[in-house]
Amino acid sequence: MVFGVVCGCVAAAMQSTSYVFSRLFISRYKSAMHLAVYSQILMGVMGFILLGICSFFTTFPWSLKYILFGAAWVVTYILAQTSFFMALKTVEASRLSSLLGTKIIVLALMAVLLGNHLTPSRWLAVVLCTISAVGMNFTGGKLSLKSMFWIGMAVLNYSLCDLSCTEMVKMMPGNNVMIKSYGVVAVSYAALGVLSLPALLFVPRKKEYFRDALPFSAAWFISMTFLLSAFGSLGVVYGTILQSGRGIVSVVIGAGLLYFGFEHLEPRVNKRAWIRRLCMAILMLTAMVIYSVG
Repeated sequence: MVFGVVCGCVAAAMQSTSYVFSRLFISRYKSAMHLAVYSQILMGVMGFILLGICSFFTTFPWSLKYILFGAAWVVTYILAQTSFFMALKTVEASRLSSLLGTKIIVLALMAVLLGNHLTPSRWLAVVLCTISAVGMNFTGGKLSLKSMFWIGMAVLNYSLCDLSCTEMVKMMPGNNVMIKSYGVVAVSYAALGVLSLPALLFVPRKKEYFRDALPFSAAWFISMTFLLSAFGSLGVVYGTILQSGRGIVSVVIGAGLLYFGFEHLEPRVNKRAWIRRLCMAILMLTAMVIYSVG
């Protein structure tokens, strides 16, 4: 269990870091589509490298069920990432990172529909985590309907994506959760990279795009290897609650960006807003503890 908790926390930290890099790219080139295409190709290269390494330690169950879940992962991931980048055009990274924490309630409902059972204390943790994620949102300007649409699309597709990759981890042979998770990450992102190559025909091809998309790609890819390890160890709901800790990390990163003058990445808000964010971060920590004890 400790291994899974550590993996979930590392995944949250790396994901929060990746959001800052993504906003930096978009603020520089004004294109979410360019980031989506170039980052997916870069992560495809990383996937093939990891696939080669994993081949020495495990085998892959190339069954129809495994391939179908892989295809579902690719489709929902592309939709989720595109929606996320579209939302990032108008929502600062720290707020968006927190809002994606509402994914926990979607996953909890999906888990119940799939026949799983959550105790009352764990439902309380899910509700507190959701309140925290939404509460962090009310620390900036109003969200437009367009932003809310893209955030909703991102949350839904990230949830389906998480369920798909978790099922793939379960189908991997062996008992080493980390190797199984790395194998799924390798297969999924290698496939995503190949499928993203034709998109280069429809976007400008500049080496600067690869260079500036690399920090986001590396941070996101690393976060996914740890996140899937958390899912494999703890289950998708608990893993997502830990992943929601990215809201806490994002608050810290946001404060650091403002301190060093990067207001184009993290718009300045008043002291009251920061106090509210801190309170919501504490509430999120409480939710994590309650779920763990439950």
